[in-house]
Amino acid sequence: MKYVYVYTELGESHARELGFTDRKAGRVAFCGREPLTGSTAKAWEKKGYVIRKEVNVRTCASLKENEDVVFKVRDDLYNRKVEMDGTVISVDEANQTVTVVYLDGYKSETENVPFGDMLAVYNKDGALLQFDAIRGPSDLLDGSEYFSGTRRANHV
Repeated sequence: MKYVYVYTELGESHARELGFTDRKAGRVAFCGREPLTGSTAKAWEKKGYVIRKEVNVRTCASLKENEDVVFKVRDDLYNRKVEMDGTVISVDEANQTVTVVYLDGYKSETENVPFGDMLAVYNKDGALLQFDAIRGPSDLLDGSEYFSGTRRANHV
């Protein structure tokens, strides 16, 4: 079990006043490229901008066929990685990838997603987390950017 800090309603409204529209209540809070930790996290928590939330963490290798996951994939329209949800087809531990099927507009796509781009897996008893427009009870995946320090700062 690990923990993350997530924005509160107060944190979202304060950020909006400062011109930051991407800090929605329920999203995991970041400072730069790293998940919010240390004295900054404690100060923000004291002001009520974030709360500390315990989350379960699973390995990407433990994913099973037909599990619902959240992952990042390159979007040709926006020319950047975006967060999508889909279903696991298979896991390739040797190449550290998960084959996922998902809907992209009106068509279905299949992608081999590196472990590092796998973010979370649905768990009805998990912590309520939000990934861009995708929100639901989830367990984080150990290869995810939430623990590797590679998440883009403007995607908080």
